[in-house]
Amino acid sequence: MTDDPSLRIYWEGFGREPDDRALCAEAKGQIIGAIWCRMLPEGFGHADRRTPELALAVLAAYRAQGIGSRLIGQMLEALRDAGYAQVSLAVQQANRAHRLYRRFGFEVIRETPEEFIMVKSLR
Repeated sequence: MTDDPSLRIYWEGFGREPDDRALCAEAKGQIIGAIWCRMLPEGFGHADRRTPELALAVLAAYRAQGIGSRLIGQMLEALRDAGYAQVSLAVQQANRAHRLYRRFGFEVIRETPEEFIMVKSLR
C-alpha cells in the first residue's frame, strides 16, 4: 500500500460504503491480483457521480496469464447485475493494459498528458 496522499481515496475506509466492491485472485495462499471499485467524488478516472471507478493490479510474475481478464470479466458482471449503467477507470498511456480494457469495450472519454480516462457501458 502507498502513502501517496493522492491515492488514499482508493483504499482508505474501503468496505464501509455500499458501492465498495472487490475481487481477488489467489495462488499458493498469496493474493496475486485484485480488482476493486468504488464511487469517488474525484478519482483519476472519474466519469460522473453515478459511475464507480475501477482499479486492477496483478503481480508482475502473474501477468499475461489471463488473471486480469478473469477479474475484469467477473467484476463487470457483478456491476451489471447490481444495476450500474457504466464503470470508469484511468490507465497510464504507457501501460499496455489499456489494450486489455479496450478488448472489454472500454472507450476513451478523456485524455491527460499521461493517462486515458475510459468508460465501459454495462447495458
